Amino acid sequence: MKKFYKKYPGLTIFLFNAVVIFAILQMADLYFKNKFSNDNVGYKNKGIKRDIRLREGRPLADLYIVPNDDIIGRSDNLEQKPYIHRYDENGFLLPNNGYENPDAEIYFLGGSTTMCSFNEETARFPYLCGKLLSEKTGKKINTYNAAHSNNNSLHSINILLNKIIPQKPDKVVMMHNCNDFCTLSTYENYWNNNSRDLAPLFETPAPRKPFLSMLVSLKDWLFPSLYTAVEKAVSGKKTTASGISKKKKAYMGDGYYVDLFSKNLELFIAMCRAENIEPVLMTQAHRLLEKPEPAVQKYYEFMAGPYEHQVPLSYAQFRNLELIFNETIRKVGAAEKVMVIDLEKNIPAQKEYMYDPYHLTDKGCEMAAAIISDSLAAPMLADMRGISAN
Repeated sequence: MKKFYKKYPGLTIFLFNAVVIFAILQMADLYFKNKFSNDNVGYKNKGIKRDIRLREGRPLADLYIVPNDDIIGRSDNLEQKPYIHRYDENGFLLPNNGYENPDAEIYFLGGSTTMCSFNEETARFPYLCGKLLSEKTGKKINTYNAAHSNNNSLHSINILLNKIIPQKPDKVVMMHNCNDFCTLSTYENYWNNNSRDLAPLFETPAPRKPFLSMLVSLKDWLFPSLYTAVEKAVSGKKTTASGISKKKKAYMGDGYYVDLFSKNLELFIAMCRAENIEPVLMTQAHRLLEKPEPAVQKYYEFMAGPYEHQVPLSYAQFRNLELIFNETIRKVGAAEKVMVIDLEKNIPAQKEYMYDPYHLTDKGCEMAAAIISDSLAAPMLADMRGISAN
């Protein structure tokens, strides 16, 4: 040690001081750990930490998404280019017309068919609807897109409760169909923990050890893209080469799926009414003809693929549930005396309006916005005429 000190006096002093400081900090940390510990809690086992998943756009994010080759392959006329996604501070997809003191605020809930991921920002029907409503009524109306890809009605109810109700909206429009019957036919309920990132309740991973966390951060900083490419290659081999087969599931029957879906529609309506919000339901437009067109067939084959998380339905069952769920929306709306905007009956089942079985083209969005704004404007204009007459 003396020889080392004589040869490297500065380094020796530095190392000694570092060890002393480290020891002092460790003792201080231990002191405060004991001082601030809760004496009323003593864990034998900390158990599992769980959270409710809020499936939303990331607040204040600004990004673009390019449809991959698989998505292009099962569509008719979708252009493979970047599509902009910008979100406000509450995770609602922009734009929203931007009136500072609007006369009315309307929120749209749904999955990807409402989110309109692969449409231009100003072509998405929730935005267009607000623009048309303002023109038709002469009022300042903001519309907000609160939809998110793959969401079903339970996810939207969660968004309604935790994000939309605090905004005190005038109306909330919800459109769900396909994502619900796919969830129910695959997992038999809305809460199945096997549904990957769709389960509303999920287990929070335990925090990494400090050293491992440091290595992960280093990996993310140095070569994130390379790591992602390797991970995809490995996972791709696992899923394609291992021959995972779809679990055999019994078809639960139309009534079973309809009952669960109806309850969620009724819950949505009850929650809105409890908060003095007007609920509005919409049916889902689609191109599910008895004899599917090539792009529709490819889309169905993807949905009903060979893996355990794909829908266990024949094409006839798939189409039948779509039709039945739209009819369920009409029946619940009539029973609850809620406005139902019928996109299924009013948007032609043609590729001009939908680039695959469900997702609207820009032209389809224009038509949807016109239909929705006409439906929502009618009672507003009637009220305005009543006020002027008095």
